[in-house]
Amino acid sequence: MKILIEALHINFEYITGIERHLLLQLEIFERFGFNIFMVSKRKIQLEKYFPNLKINYIIFEGNSKSEWKTLFENNSFDFIYSTFVPPAFIPLTTPVFYVLHDPGRYIFPDLMDTLLISEHTVLFDKYKSYKKFYIITVSESSKKDILKIFPDLKDKIFVVYNFVSKFLFLRKARVFLKNKIIPKKYFLTIGKYIPTKNTLNIVKAFENRSDVFKDYKLIIIGRKGWYKSLDNYLKRHNENIISIDYIEDNHLKYLYENTYAYISASLYEGFGITLLEAIVLGNTLVFCSNIPVFKELNLPNTTYFDPLNVQDISKKVFDKKIEKKYKAKPRFDFDNALNQFSKLIKTTMNYEIN
Repeated sequence: MKILIEALHINFEYITGIERHLLLQLEIFERFGFNIFMVSKRKIQLEKYFPNLKINYIIFEGNSKSEWKTLFENNSFDFIYSTFVPPAFIPLTTPVFYVLHDPGRYIFPDLMDTLLISEHTVLFDKYKSYKKFYIITVSESSKKDILKIFPDLKDKIFVVYNFVSKFLFLRKARVFLKNKIIPKKYFLTIGKYIPTKNTLNIVKAFENRSDVFKDYKLIIIGRKGWYKSLDNYLKRHNENIISIDYIEDNHLKYLYENTYAYISASLYEGFGITLLEAIVLGNTLVFCSNIPVFKELNLPNTTYFDPLNVQDISKKVFDKKIEKKYKAKPRFDFDNALNQFSKLIKTTMNYEIN
């Protein structure tokens, strides 16, 4: 199959959720042997991840209708896979699989980038009624919330669960040495980009930790975005807190493997891939919000808390040590995602993938 990937907002200088999800999908597309064309603003350096995968790049200046029209006038594709924002123009005859990780921008509009919301919303609203416009989301919880907002899309939404990338498995864990000293005892969390990550409440709860964790540090990973309340708080309260903007996969693997516990206080997520990575790669304890999608994951060695209640976070996470009960293999893996995507293609295109 000849497929077209929209990757205009992909930036592998800083790997966030959409970059990580594209890597997962490319693992699936590589297994199926698809002929891949990718629209991006520049050639994306994917060779270190896929040395044997040929990607035909089509360079656009932006998401303009004229560029897309010209492309489709001279080329045809079996389907279009849109990673973040739908193309400004799509032919009615070509199936489009649009990845909507979660409807968070509709649920928490005040906590999101308004310019990005506008581009998302205008194009999504334009195409959602197209017969061959389908939505891929990453959990049943996310699907349920999308349908609350767009009930007419009942038969057009498909779930393909995330999984831990093979590249994290293959990377040799390495301690982070450049300008940072990693302590022997620490908690780990990821998320400084948007307020829905709710990392500020973790910081406040950590400040009230018991003497049991007196000599522990809190490591926060993630690039800055528009989470100004966290940024401002950390300027005044940064004792025993290590903030890292970006690290390579092998350093991340080291942090997962050696942390006492991984914490996520997110108010909303489409899936929660970092929780799965922490469990699979580090076999660590996980403390997380009692939101529906985290309950759906049902990961081992997990304790839930109220993300809006700093005292509850402090009591559940930073009061006393607990032991890991067992090691179990989560049900979210590559083969599961492969089967889900195969069923999606069969249902929407009546095509069997071998």
